[in-house]
Amino acid sequence: MLRLFKSEKSVRRINHLCSILNKDHQHLTCSRHRHDGYVSIGNVQVPVKTPKNPELVPYAYVLENAELPQSALRHMKWMAQKDLLGQDVFLIGPPGPLRRVLAMQYLELTRKEVEYISLSRDTTESDLKQRREMRKGTSFYIDQCAVRAAVEGRVLIIEGVEKAERNVLPALNNLLENREMQLDDGRFLMHHKRYDQLLQDHSKETLDKWQLVRVSEDFRVFALGLPVPKYRGHPLDPPLRSRFQARDVYHLGFSVSINCWTIVIDYYEINKTSYFLVFLHTVLNFIIFYLQDKHEYLSSQLTCMLARATIQQKMFFNIIYVNNLSFQFPGYPIQNLLSRLYPYKLVLNKEGTQAVEDIYQKFELSSSSANSESLALHNINVKNNHKANVSLHNNNENHNFEVSCGDHTYGPRSSKDEFVATSYHQRLLADLMLSHGAMDMCIIGGKGCGKSSVLREFARLLSYRTEPVLMYQDMTARDLLQQRYTLPNGDTVWKISPLIEAALEGGMAVLDGLNRVNPAVYRIHPSFRMIGLAEPPTTGSSAQQWLNPELLTLFLYHHMEPLSVNNELEVIQKLHLAVMKDMLQDYNLGEHILIVGNQGVGKNKIVDRFLHLLNKPREYLQLHSCHAVDNPSVASELDMLRQYGANVPESSLKKLVAAFGELRDLADRGLISYPYSTREVVNIVKHLEKFPKEGLANVVRNVFDFDAYSKETKEQLSSVMHKHGIPIGAKPHDVRLAKPLPLSAPKLSGYWNILHQSSSYCDGPVHLTVQNYEIERTEDRGLDFSEQFAHWQLPQFFRTNIITDIASPEDDVPTKLTQIKEEGVDLGFGSFVTPINRILVDKDSYAKCVVGFPHLTATNEIYSFPRSNSSLEDSFIEKGRTIYRGLTKFVPPKPPCQILSSSNQVVKVVSLKTVPEKAFDQGTQPRMTSHCLEVADLGQHMLRYVPIPQAVAESPYVSWQSSISESGYHLARGRDDVLYTVDTGGCVREWETGLLNLQRSLAEWRAMIGSDDMEDKLQITTERESGEDVTAPKHGKIDPKNAPHVGGNTWAGGTGGRDTAGMGGKGGPYRLDMGHDVTQIPDWEKEAVPEHVKKAAREVAQKAFKERLREIRMSEFDADMYEKFSSHVRKQVNFKKLNYAHLEQPGTPQQKPKRIRVVMDVSGSMYRFNGLDNRLERTVEAACLVMESFEGYKEKFKYELWGHSGDGFDIPLVTYEKPPTNNKERLEVMKTMHAHAQFCMSGDHTLEAAEYAVKNIKEQEADEYFVVVLSDANLERYGIRPMQFAEVLTSDDEVNAFVIFIGSLGDQAERLKKQLPLGRSFVCMDTKNIPQILQQIFTSSLL
Repeated sequence: MLRLFKSEKSVRRINHLCSILNKDHQHLTCSRHRHDGYVSIGNVQVPVKTPKNPELVPYAYVLENAELPQSALRHMKWMAQKDLLGQDVFLIGPPGPLRRVLAMQYLELTRKEVEYISLSRDTTESDLKQRREMRKGTSFYIDQCAVRAAVEGRVLIIEGVEKAERNVLPALNNLLENREMQLDDGRFLMHHKRYDQLLQDHSKETLDKWQLVRVSEDFRVFALGLPVPKYRGHPLDPPLRSRFQARDVYHLGFSVSINCWTIVIDYYEINKTSYFLVFLHTVLNFIIFYLQDKHEYLSSQLTCMLARATIQQKMFFNIIYVNNLSFQFPGYPIQNLLSRLYPYKLVLNKEGTQAVEDIYQKFELSSSSANSESLALHNINVKNNHKANVSLHNNNENHNFEVSCGDHTYGPRSSKDEFVATSYHQRLLADLMLSHGAMDMCIIGGKGCGKSSVLREFARLLSYRTEPVLMYQDMTARDLLQQRYTLPNGDTVWKISPLIEAALEGGMAVLDGLNRVNPAVYRIHPSFRMIGLAEPPTTGSSAQQWLNPELLTLFLYHHMEPLSVNNELEVIQKLHLAVMKDMLQDYNLGEHILIVGNQGVGKNKIVDRFLHLLNKPREYLQLHSCHAVDNPSVASELDMLRQYGANVPESSLKKLVAAFGELRDLADRGLISYPYSTREVVNIVKHLEKFPKEGLANVVRNVFDFDAYSKETKEQLSSVMHKHGIPIGAKPHDVRLAKPLPLSAPKLSGYWNILHQSSSYCDGPVHLTVQNYEIERTEDRGLDFSEQFAHWQLPQFFRTNIITDIASPEDDVPTKLTQIKEEGVDLGFGSFVTPINRILVDKDSYAKCVVGFPHLTATNEIYSFPRSNSSLEDSFIEKGRTIYRGLTKFVPPKPPCQILSSSNQVVKVVSLKTVPEKAFDQGTQPRMTSHCLEVADLGQHMLRYVPIPQAVAESPYVSWQSSISESGYHLARGRDDVLYTVDTGGCVREWETGLLNLQRSLAEWRAMIGSDDMEDKLQITTERESGEDVTAPKHGKIDPKNAPHVGGNTWAGGTGGRDTAGMGGKGGPYRLDMGHDVTQIPDWEKEAVPEHVKKAAREVAQKAFKERLREIRMSEFDADMYEKFSSHVRKQVNFKKLNYAHLEQPGTPQQKPKRIRVVMDVSGSMYRFNGLDNRLERTVEAACLVMESFEGYKEKFKYELWGHSGDGFDIPLVTYEKPPTNNKERLEVMKTMHAHAQFCMSGDHTLEAAEYAVKNIKEQEADEYFVVVLSDANLERYGIRPMQFAEVLTSDDEVNAFVIFIGSLGDQAERLKKQLPLGRSFVCMDTKNIPQILQQIFTSSLL
């Protein structure tokens, strides 16, 4: 309740509000608050509801004509994901308004109502839940922010979490976890699902009688806080922390800041401004590094942190104001401008101050007074519109600019108002006028130096009415806004503070004694001025300074020097001395102490101070019934997680359970402070289930970002994650696979004959004593991907000999005779050798292949893959030696070898000395290794050398192994062609060398990392009803600034408008993407466009398309443009040409050409969503790949490219009769595809195009028929069911029909693929994968 006691104040407020409402540039309504729709941030779509209270929706945080930086969009995309999952979020980061701004921007975009509370040390549980008031002798409760947000479905923003006392926020635990809370007035907040279930069985009146209140399903909590430790404050209570999903919001990068700055600067001043901002950034960063290098000059570590944090925060939010000052006063010293941002003389001691001034001299900056000695106020002209023209005089020049002013009329000066303006005061007032034109300011000076007198004169000059706000030590955050007191009849009322009065009236709030208040003060509103008066901080003190990083972002600072020396010491008032005196008496008597008092009276503060003075530790607990609940077992936790993430890979669930299980064990042992709970694992699994492409390594940040500012904890967490195979911190391109080399061509080296057969016997069995050990597995693909998968350390290896024996055949005798996989080995003859084949291994060749049936008596050919240093004449086969013979007593050592039959590979352990230099990048041999795995891939004709890490130490019990292994390594094959090596230090390593295994594992590894948002440009798409009628289609005006335009019908390239060429609107002739975020009107509104307008738009589009085609045909060949597309697919083109020779059945030479029709999607959606996922560019690259790769194979392949769009299903791009023969013709095809997607009508003919292609392709005879449909997955928008598509693809057994989805909103493509016939559909979000897909398509008909 508010009660106003002065009628004149009410009149002033009404007049002030009327003057605001009568302004021409008012912003009281916003069309985005009108209708339901959706907002898409990247590929995450959030439904938007019409707010019941639009005034509670944040406004003006998103500028109408400005694009948000990509880093901000990535944060908001994450918030959108959490919003869809119903999870509460915690934005953690360094001090500054960035976290709050990002949250408000997201809530403004999604039109969500907000309840905001800024926490302080004085915040109590009542401030969050309910506050008790008195009226007419009766007490009642008023719901506070948390309850209002929960009931009304708003977003509760809690800022300054680290400032609240320990026992305040845990009151929200149940509301966060279960959406339940018991209120003081007897009501009970209940989860919406439980409430709705009860409502089915009981009436609303019954539930109201039971005092049950439904918590809205739209209720969310956004918490904003600083990382503690690193910054001062209370660390999060573990149960409270586990209920939030964390996001580290660090400072914006400099390049992003530059882009943001130039948005709010006049277009023609951008270059000049950019140079100035770069200069400021360089100087300030130089100060950071210099102070870090010269840290011994600084008075304390706190001062160094303060300097660094200040500069970083000022970069984005305040430099722009200093830039404006430089334009108002071009000759103003830059050093003075920098001092407004960072008052180094007040923060640093003498040596630190000298260090900063040395930097100024290095940059040849003028001293603080050289160019402003004659600065003075020349004239002030106060106008009636709350504006005043100020003229400053300096060095015979006048500088004029406009500032805000008040409307108060001052009378004649009295004797006590007399102000004697010295030259120093004149300069100070001129400086204050400059800062006043930019933002709020703070005057710092010692006691008695005249701060208040100067401020009174400043207010008189600008006709400001001042509202003094006296600051004091025990002042609470609430005292700044409202003050509670009791009327004589006992009623409680609230009175607004002078600060709010100044905000309502456009006055000037004077915060006198800013240095005395606890540093939890925030800037209230930018529409009025706050002037802070404070004393300088004490340099050299290790105590908490009032001029902290948060407070430094709120003002521009002016140092007011005293006119006389004043060395008064600050008096520190001691609190609650009487209570602590009584406590000390009881303590000395050995008594237990119970402190009784109302909530929020300071009981915890008194105890904390008391124990601090006694230097005694304490244990804090809240009284509850205690029941121990142990952590769940691995099996039960896995079973629970499967229910939350039915589609999450089992391997990911197992990694999560193992990793978090180890973290809990570390917490139990006291090695880490936070006990990571199952609740957090569940939230991770929920996220992966909803957004499978995010990647496990990316999603665990939701938990670990709380620890991003603790270096030791961060390193420990990364170590545990890497140990269990979660590649946190890795990038998709961090692949360290061995370099492939060409394998020597196979040559006929002899023949295979069985001379005689004999039997051999083996003694045994031998009974062994088996002892079990737990071996800790460590996965080795944490930071990068290589052939090494994992390793173990054998236990007791250096204490006993646990290896009994290793047997090996005689030297010079093939060690293996193994059947290879069914596809056979490619011997380079243009066809595959059919089974049954066998592989031999000896020292003279990489491998020998026995072709035919070597187990029969018939003669079989032997093909060798010879080593470069051997000859076929030295082969044992040419010498006629037998294959099998008995072992001699002595077996010389030999290199370990294994044959991987499924992968067609022969793997040996070889010395690094025998490895060619070209096997490693730049010819540099790997360190800490002496041997390699030599992998001879007979199927792919490749040779690779994989380094094996050296043994850390050698066990004394394994020296005998050198008699059977010259390398000291032992090699064994496991299931699925997995290899294991054991070194002399007892380290067992697991390897993958098979090409298919590596491809599958690499795909899984990259899936765990997730999509790299840093490389993708995100856009915001907003759907809303325009509420406007269309008239006539036109191109629209060209904006030379290329500024974003939303709605309207004036500018070309706008979004969500009408009549003009643009994106997301209606009635325009064609699409025109200028690279801005898109506002999309609903489809039903587009369909309601009158037919005559549609016809006119189509005619304009056709005319523009024809003109564009004429330009394409007449244009010169653009080699750079063609190279842009061709270079992306050149490697894949070469790969395709190498494989075309093998597309032939053995023994059946090709008589007729194969006919291939590629159906390309050139519809409007390809152009519309190209900015989101580059789908149109991928289509054009795919067309380039097809045209280039089939060049030179006209006799074997006949191909066509056909397009489909809203204009039709049979749009010819390339025909059988006239394929493009050079780069210019191919570029014309690609340009035509792009132009068609821009100018075609909306609609989709994917189904008709596929059906027509399957039927039409058989009109001419061919060896085989292939139809490949390239399309986005946006089929459901046009009512195309997957079953219809499946019927078309399988409608003709003689036509091999397939679909490749190259564009998808969310998981559209993956869901479609699952519903289509197996092997007939593919998802390709990267053009470089198209050749492998086409290879799979073409070879599928041969199997």
